[in-house]
Amino acid sequence: MIAQKFTMYGGQQPSVSALECNGQEVSRETYNALFQCIGTSFGSGDGSTTFNLPDETPYPANIKIYIGVF
Repeated sequence: MIAQKFTMYGGQQPSVSALECNGQEVSRETYNALFQCIGTSFGSGDGSTTFNLPDETPYPANIKIYIGVF
């Protein structure tokens, strides 16, 4: 098993592989490395093929928070 690390980032221009923390459902297959790190901690998505990202939308509209595995 390979250890993974996820990072949350706040700023204007995230890494290409980073996803905005807006609570959206994303594919467990496409973002497998991230799913291995956070699992269903922020929501189980559809229960089989997706999972939810953290929802950091309470920040002001001009501040975006992103998450990714680097």
